[in-house]
Amino acid sequence: MRRERAGERHHALRSVLTHLPALTPRHGESYSASGRQPCQVAGERALARWLRRDSDRVRRFTQRPSKAPWLIAFGGSLTMALAFAMIRLRWPKWPLHPVLFLDWFTYAGRMLSASFLGGWMIKSLVTRFGGASGYQRLKPLMFGLIAGEMLGGIVPMLIGLVCWLVTGLPPKTFSFLPPRRS
Repeated sequence: MRRERAGERHHALRSVLTHLPALTPRHGESYSASGRQPCQVAGERALARWLRRDSDRVRRFTQRPSKAPWLIAFGGSLTMALAFAMIRLRWPKWPLHPVLFLDWFTYAGRMLSASFLGGWMIKSLVTRFGGASGYQRLKPLMFGLIAGEMLGGIVPMLIGLVCWLVTGLPPKTFSFLPPRRS
């Protein structure tokens, strides 16, 4: 049943693509001579542009040379994330979260890994020695630290926006990550 529907859609799309040049008015022909409204012609042209652009992307992706290191890193990260998700379902006290592997090989992941490790250690120590009540008492402090970090990033951006609106000059770039080394 699904294949039949997919075949019908494919056939309909192919017929639209085949007859699309005939649907648009020819060079020098007015809209009234073609018998269609300008919005119909514009829609047909937009559809044709979208289909051409989409087919170019697919062609570029399929003709791209293989990037073996990238594929190995992606496959390894995906496998480990799925494995850790299954482990967490089986053993709820498993300490490592599968989200760890989503940011594993990125620049931000390398720069922020010590912060994530520190947050995990604080949480582990608080829940071990303070229990659930200690965890609940410490939660406002942790939310305050997160909010302060966000405010420390937003304030320079807002100042840059105001300076740009007043002077018209682009502000200096701001990043909370250290610059990359070459």
